[in-house]
Amino acid sequence: ISVPIGLRLDGNNGSITVNGKGNLITNDSPFAPIQFSERPTGLSVNEGQTLALVGNGIDLNGGVITTNGGNIYLTSIESGSVEIGQSKNELTFSDNNVIQYQDINLDRQSLVDASGEKVGTVFIIGKDINLKDASFVLAQNQGNSSNGSININAFESLQLSGSSSDGEISSRIRSEVLPSGEEKGANINIFANEITFENLGGIQSTTFSENTNGSSGYIHVKTLDSMSLNDGLITTGSLAEGDAGNILITAQEIRASQGSIISSATSSSGVGGNVDIKADLIELNGQIGENGRPTFIGSVTFGQQGADAGNVLINVANLKIINVAEISSDSYSDGSSGN
Repeated sequence: ISVPIGLRLDGNNGSITVNGKGNLITNDSPFAPIQFSERPTGLSVNEGQTLALVGNGIDLNGGVITTNGGNIYLTSIESGSVEIGQSKNELTFSDNNVIQYQDINLDRQSLVDASGEKVGTVFIIGKDINLKDASFVLAQNQGNSSNGSININAFESLQLSGSSSDGEISSRIRSEVLPSGEEKGANINIFANEITFENLGGIQSTTFSENTNGSSGYIHVKTLDSMSLNDGLITTGSLAEGDAGNILITAQEIRASQGSIISSATSSSGVGGNVDIKADLIELNGQIGENGRPTFIGSVTFGQQGADAGNVLINVANLKIINVAEISSDSYSDGSSGN
C-alpha cells in the first residue's frame, strides 16, 4: 500500500518472535563503553529509517534489532489499533487507540540498538516488559547528534534481571556518549506501574566524550506503584569532559537493598548531575550483597580537575534507612560535594 493508515488488531493477530545468537557483548563496565566481540546487525534497516514490530506479544530469543540513527518501535497489542503516519522520511506510530496491551520479552542476551553517528530513538510499549539474561537496550551517540532517546512504557510491570552464563554481563538499559561524541547522549524515559531491578540490572547513562557538549542524557523514571531494587542500579556518570545527566524518579514506594545504587557520579572535569526523588515511602536496606557495596542514594565526585558533585533532593513522607545504608553527596577529590 502506498499510504499506510494503520494496523487493526482484533484478537486474531499473532505474536512476533526474533531469534538470534545474542548481543555478543563482552564487557558492560561502567568505566568504559560497551564492548562487543563482534557487533551484531541482526534484523535491521538502512540508515535513518524506521523498524517497527507490532503484534500480539513480542519475544526476542537472543534476537538483535538495530538501526543506524533510525527509530525502533516494539509495540505489543492484544486489541485496538495503531495509526501509522509519516514525518519527513520517517514513519511514526500512534497507539492512542489501543484497548489492551500484551507482553514484551527480551531473553538470552537480546539486543535493541539505536546507536550511530546520529543516535536513534527507541520506543518499547507493552503490558509486562522483561529484560532477562543480560539483554540490552542501547543507544550510543557516536557523532554529533543529540535528538535520540530511549522510551519504555510498561502498563503493568518492567523487570530487569538475570546475567550471562558466566555472570559477567547483566541486563541493562544504557545510553552512552562515546569519546568521539560531540553532543548530548540519548535521554532515558521510563514509565511503568511497577518496576523491579535485580542482579545488577538497571539503567545507566554515561558520557566518555572529550567534548564539553557531550553530556550524558538524563534519566526520568515514573512508576505509579512501587519500585524495587535488589542489587539494582540507576546511575548517570561522566568519565571525561561532558557533564553527567540528572536523575528524576517519581514513585509511591521505593525499596532498595543488597547494594543497590541510585547516583550521579563524575571522575573527570565534567560536573555531576542532580538526583531528585519524590515518593511516599523510601526504604533503604544497607545489607551488603555479593557486590560488596552498601545500598546508596546520592552524588559523588572523584574528579581531579575541580568538578563538583550534583545535589540530592529527596521529597518523601516516610524514610527508612537501616543496616548501614546511606544518603549522601561526597567529594573524594578537588571538586566540592553537592547539597
